[in-house]
Amino acid sequence: FLKETLAIASNDAEMVIREKMREKKAITGKLMDVFAAADTTGDGAITWEEFEPLLEQAEVRSYLALLEIDTHDAHELFEQLDHGDGQVSPEEFVQGALRLRGSARTRDIISILHHVEAMQAYMYTMDSKINAIQGDIHCLSS
Repeated sequence: FLKETLAIASNDAEMVIREKMREKKAITGKLMDVFAAADTTGDGAITWEEFEPLLEQAEVRSYLALLEIDTHDAHELFEQLDHGDGQVSPEEFVQGALRLRGSARTRDIISILHHVEAMQAYMYTMDSKINAIQGDIHCLSS
C-alpha cells in the first residue's frame, strides 16, 4: 500500500512539474510576442521610447496584469527590466517579466535590489577616483 501511495505521489509531482514547465514556455512565448511588437525599430532591443507606447495598449496591460506585473509606474518597470544601458534585450525582457511576476512585495524587493546595484556601481566609481587622487597626492608628496 505504501509503495503504491508513494508511486502515485511521485507521478503527481512529475505531472505538476511538467505543467509548470509548459506554463512557463507558453508565458515565455507570449512575452516574446509582446517584445517583438514593442521592438518597432527591429534592432532586437526595446528603448524607453518603444516601451512607453506599448504599455498604452489595453491588451498588453491586461496580459501583464494576468501575470501580476504592475504597469502603473511604467518608467520604474522599464528600469527594473533594463540592466543599465537604456535598452532592454529580449532576454532581459522575458527574464525580468518572469522575475517580476507576483505580489507587490516581490516587485518592491526587486526594485530595492536594482537601486542597490546602481549604488554599488556609483561607489565603485567613487572609490576608483579616490584611489587615483590618493596616488596623485602620494606622487606630489614624494
